[in-house]
Amino acid sequence: LLGEEPYELPTEPFGGIEQLDWSADGRLIAYSCRKKTGKQYAFSTNCGIYIYDAESGSAKTISETLTVTANGTDSILYNQGSRVSSIKLPLSYWQEADTLNLTFYDAENDASHVVTLSVKKTNTPHHESPDCPTTMFHEIKEIAFTSATQYVDSITLTDPKVNYASQENIKIYLHPTSD
Repeated sequence: LLGEEPYELPTEPFGGIEQLDWSADGRLIAYSCRKKTGKQYAFSTNCGIYIYDAESGSAKTISETLTVTANGTDSILYNQGSRVSSIKLPLSYWQEADTLNLTFYDAENDASHVVTLSVKKTNTPHHESPDCPTTMFHEIKEIAFTSATQYVDSITLTDPKVNYASQENIKIYLHPTSD
């Protein structure tokens, strides 16, 4: 896949087969790789995502990705999504507010832009039966975000009730990418 390029695949020291994925027909291979050298390689943990076309022998960079983390933790809730149209993210069980970091990574410019989403909510314990553990339902009271105008246009609350149903609760309107 890399030919004479001076990079490793899988990415060291912990990368493995999970960094590769094939299309059903075997023609396209998606992979992640840290295509950097020298100091940039030594100080970066950012990998780009690439699509290799076995017929043409060329690779295309997926230049913009989205990663979502829980603020104040090392929990990755959604990792390096590309061309994202919707995702499901958990809310904390007991906290009255959650803060999520939406990191938009631009591989072409090696730049990250973080949008912080704050969700204030009430938590209500819910019991189905004595045989089942307690679950938590939430009611979203307020949402706010720090603006990264090149990525996020606006955020709306579509349904404040968070329960068993798989309904949409928050809609984030993104500006379209150039690709």
